[in-house]
Amino acid sequence: MSRGYVRGRYAEERLVAKLMSAGWITCRTPMSGGLAQVDVEAIKPSERRLALIEVKSTLKNSLVVPRESIERMKSRFESWYKHIIRSEWSVEYVLAVLWRVKGGKGFWVMKDIRESVNNSSPVTIRREDKEWTWKP
Repeated sequence: MSRGYVRGRYAEERLVAKLMSAGWITCRTPMSGGLAQVDVEAIKPSERRLALIEVKSTLKNSLVVPRESIERMKSRFESWYKHIIRSEWSVEYVLAVLWRVKGGKGFWVMKDIRESVNNSSPVTIRREDKEWTWKP
């Protein structure tokens, strides 16, 4: 019995595959849901980029990522990467949303949320906003 196109951890697996095909070394974090500081971590050594990614999958028309989730992303960088990443590396905070549709596959949108992370402010995104502000 099918439970729809993509849910939860499976959305993260789909994103990991998408980023790996674009040349990233990518993995899901071991914890899921509210316990995880980020959902997916990725590096692209050739471009000296580190991406910490929050993954969402929804049928709704809009989505709000609360301040607490945003602060956890920053905390992940501070506790795990700050002491090993050199200054020439770019640290990118990304919101990846899979906008699902009933009976269909849906589409991905990737947003650069660095400003929201630096300001510890919530992020609101709407289904009609299909422009990617983060490019893998």
